[in-house]
Amino acid sequence: MAEMSWSRLLTRKRIGAPERPLRAGRPDYARDADKIVFLEAFRRLQGKTQVHMQGRDYARNRLTHSLEAAQVGFSLGSLAGHELARRGLLPDGTTGYDVGDAVRAAALAHDIGTVPYGHSGESTLQDWFRTSPIAQELLAPLDDHQKADLLRFEGNAVGFRILTRGHNGRLEDGPHLTMTTVASMVKYPGPSHVSEGHGSEDAGARKFNWFAADAETFRSMADELGLAPKGDGCWARHPLAFLVEAADDICYCIVDLEDAYRIGYLDFTTTTGLYLGVLASADHAMLDEAGLPSKGPENDAERHSMVTKLRALCISLLVEQSVDRFMQAHDRILDGTYPHELLDDIPAAEAIGKVKEASRTFIYDHPDRTQQLVRGHDTLAGLMNSFGYALAELARSGGDAKSISTRSRYVLKSYPDLWRADDSPYERLLRLTDSVAAMTDAQAAACADVLNGASLVMPPLGSHGKPWNSEYHT
Repeated sequence: MAEMSWSRLLTRKRIGAPERPLRAGRPDYARDADKIVFLEAFRRLQGKTQVHMQGRDYARNRLTHSLEAAQVGFSLGSLAGHELARRGLLPDGTTGYDVGDAVRAAALAHDIGTVPYGHSGESTLQDWFRTSPIAQELLAPLDDHQKADLLRFEGNAVGFRILTRGHNGRLEDGPHLTMTTVASMVKYPGPSHVSEGHGSEDAGARKFNWFAADAETFRSMADELGLAPKGDGCWARHPLAFLVEAADDICYCIVDLEDAYRIGYLDFTTTTGLYLGVLASADHAMLDEAGLPSKGPENDAERHSMVTKLRALCISLLVEQSVDRFMQAHDRILDGTYPHELLDDIPAAEAIGKVKEASRTFIYDHPDRTQQLVRGHDTLAGLMNSFGYALAELARSGGDAKSISTRSRYVLKSYPDLWRADDSPYERLLRLTDSVAAMTDAQAAACADVLNGASLVMPPLGSHGKPWNSEYHT
């Protein structure tokens, strides 16, 4: 397998647009971050579940998680970038901070394709395509690759569409991000019908990152960047994707504990014990410099302060260890043979495993949370049933909207972005999943209430859940 080169991996070339003159004081990857922040799909993340459902005081939502991941990503990218520069590996004119900007921009966008109710909502859409009779009818005309896109539906693939296509589905009208930033966001560089699933030993093959409709876009980007091909339409990850993944993992596994403590899912002793387990992999000098109190906190304010300080120390430690591991594995990463997630391969890996196990037991499976997710599942399944039935009737009629049932006709008139007369059966289903995935949790619930007769007030959907915006900050 050919080794990748930083001279090609760090490019200013943009997807769907010619290269523009460099603006003094405004590096290209920093411009990417600006563009992402001004995307409508990015703003919608404030209404999407991270772990705890909307309405919980203090708890992160998908937007605040993305902002925190971006800051951690900048630290990871800058530290790694400066070490790459010190070794003389970066192209002329590229600094360590440029690498930090690229990782920051990709981390900002890493969850931009998240569906309502997070991973639970993603599973609901997979279940619907696998078990619904309506879905089976809609899937029947598709080829195997197209069917796999929907049966294994992935928010990561929705995110790739948002970052590459315009509001009307054309590359030339998209946000025109650099290929480096977009590729750094792609953690699973393969198509749906060949990726190996969660049991794969290769972290990059556990899911997929683009639909069949977008395969050519990724292929041309991979060729330009010199990503190492692995066969069957798969490639090695862009090296910076390892740092973006680490930023995401550090934030969700460490800050989920803080949120759970503040909400009351975890007690003080359990929370601090898990944090101290992570910090046990640090040298004693780091802990001594942190200035932790010699005696236990005596009131809630002191306990909150202690949890916050330990959380910050854990993030700092994991950033250092992740960058160290990235540089140690550098050559294997560049030749595409490094199979791990960085956090699974650092001194604190065992302690991180205990944090994730505790999170599954005490946070993700907490009755309060699972009861809320049941409603989220029913909400999305109801939306897919209503929208899917209308599209199935439309397909049976040969695209003649005048000959379908009154209810289906009203559904399609209420949500005109669900279909276009010239859509293929596959494009029609992608338009459906694009529209549903773009909704916030509250929009999805309000739409479901209208469609099942529980409400007569149509929610203010703006562009009817359309994930793209034709206006970008450039």
